[in-house]
Amino acid sequence: NLYKYGLRCVENSLSLLNPNQNLAKIPASRLRWYSLAEYLYADTLYLMINEKTQEKESQETLLFYSLKHSLEAANKGAQAGLNILVLDAAKQFWNICTKLQESAANRKRLIYPIFSLIGYLKDCKESSEPDLILLLIKLISLAALENQDYQNGERAVDMAFELVPKNLQKTLWENKMIFMSKQGKNELQAISNMKEVEASLQAWVNGNSR
Repeated sequence: NLYKYGLRCVENSLSLLNPNQNLAKIPASRLRWYSLAEYLYADTLYLMINEKTQEKESQETLLFYSLKHSLEAANKGAQAGLNILVLDAAKQFWNICTKLQESAANRKRLIYPIFSLIGYLKDCKESSEPDLILLLIKLISLAALENQDYQNGERAVDMAFELVPKNLQKTLWENKMIFMSKQGKNELQAISNMKEVEASLQAWVNGNSR
């Protein structure tokens, strides 16, 4: 099976990296190849899924393993300072999420990975795909609300503000207000303290909080 052969090749490549090694000490010229290896690992696992012959549980196991390596590809790409690697991994990550997001149990398991991915995108200031960021925020917001993880939901939204242009931030403000309200915070006071909020957005928030 070519997929299994491909996995062995990728595993051999990644075995050269000590799992406890500080990625910051690895030259970017090497780290980028480890990021690519993680991406290929995730892609190969994804391609091994057969909806016709595999049980749903087996499919989801492969999907979560694929997601793990996709997230690690983004991590290593961010550490290497190569936005294209982080962005490609983020797109791959989202494609995997679309196969998992219908289940509430799966959505709960997706909270931490999505939060981490948004963090990697923020670290490298990768803001070229705001629609992708908004899709990730929509999913993590739903999962955070379902599981009363309001703090991490709000933190994810706050990171997204740095990656989404102001004219597309309406959904972010909606989610932020919900998370703040759930935590008993004074959302209007928080808005008034944000100096860079456009007047139109502030007017919208004030109008919808009455």
